[in-house]
This record gives sequence, C-alpha cells and structure tokens, in this order.
Amino acid sequence: MLLKAAQHERPDSGTALQRRLRLYHKLAELVERAAGSKLIVFVDEAQRLELEHYEWLRDVQDELERRGVRMFTFLVGQPGILNRKSSFRQSVDTSQIVSRFMIDELRFEGFRSADDLKMSLGAYDTSTFPDRSEWPYTRFFLQRAFDTGFRLGKQHGVLWEAFDAAHRRARFDFTMEIPTEYLARTVEIALTDNMQHDAADFALSPACWSQAVDESNFVAALEELRIIFVDEAAYGS
Repeated sequence: MLLKAAQHERPDSGTALQRRLRLYHKLAELVERAAGSKLIVFVDEAQRLELEHYEWLRDVQDELERRGVRMFTFLVGQPGILNRKSSFRQSVDTSQIVSRFMIDELRFEGFRSADDLKMSLGAYDTSTFPDRSEWPYTRFFLQRAFDTGFRLGKQHGVLWEAFDAAHRRARFDFTMEIPTEYLARTVEIALTDNMQHDAADFALSPACWSQAVDESNFVAALEELRIIFVDEAAYGS
C-alpha cells in the first residue's frame, strides 16, 4: 500500500522485507530530489487503519529519522478515528501511537453559510482547463451565458437557499453544513443538465438549483453523515 502510494514501479514484488527497504529508499529519494529534509504524509480514510498499519508508519518514521528526514503524518478520516485514539490511550503499548500520530485534532468543516460558497463557486469561473486557456469550467458548460456576464460565483445566495430549503423540508434538527462532495456534485448536475439551455440571457434559476440539490442525494446522505454534524460536535463539547 505504501509503496504504491509512493508510486514505486514494483509495489507488489519481493518479500515483505524487500518491499519495506524499497519503500525507505523511495521516500528518501523523493525528499532528496526535492532538496528538502521533511516528508509530509496524508493518510485518507484513516478510521480504517489497524494497529499494524500504525506500526508500519512508526517504522517508516524511525528509519527516515535515521536518514535525516523528518516525517509529518496527517490522518484524515471520519470521527470514528477518535474512538480508535481513545482505545490506544488505554494501553501503554499503544499510547505511543497517540503521541506520534494523534496529538492534535482539526475538524474539517463543511460550508456553513452563503459566503462560504462564494469562493468555491468563483473557482469554476477562473480555473481553466487546459491551463492558461480561455476556457474556465463555467464557460465550457455555458459559453454564451458566460460571455455575456454569467458567473457561478454570483450564485452563492440562491444556491445556499436551495440547500437550506432541502434541509428544512427534511426537518433535520441540527445546523446545516454542506460537505464539499455534495457541493461539487450539485454544481456538476446544474451545469451538465443545463448545457442545452445555454443562451446569452441564461441564468441558473432557483428551480434549477433546487432540482440539482435533490438529484445530488444531499438530503439522503445527511442521515449517514449525521455523526459529523451531531455526535462529533458532542464529543468536542
């Protein structure tokens, strides 16, 4: 897993010891190539890690330290990782994992206001593909509207209202947050579903946004994500 993440050309060949040594060499090589002395590792879905995975990370950190490389590890995952942290604290044998990899906690918040949406929506108006081309993402889908002044960045208010209305209709009793995934999915739906309506005077209406929010499964996902909005907040209180 770690060799593959490091983009080694032979991540699955050899014995466990051989793969481990190749990993050490590969990581040290990457740091040396960048003319640095620090390695930053992001571990996604970290709530799925078992004790043996942390022991691997510990061994990698120790070996790189011997080679003069300091390793910083960021664990990114669902709040269930906090339960793992608590269990590790209960044993002397595993408490060192907490001291190495779980000292600080930082909650990754969703979008909490219309103003929060403004910058992300504006990025669709300015980010181009290919780079340095004249084709921002908004223009690709709605060229005529874009060329006459339509901008997603100005839609933050009406989009927030669409999410808020869906949240209220579902009668959730917790403060709304919009996960990044569902914002991106809603924007994608709104743009692709309305390409055929592109015109100089076209704009995404409240009805367009409401339909896109519904099709994104935002409401259906909130119950699954409830631990993020409620239980994790209770943990921190």
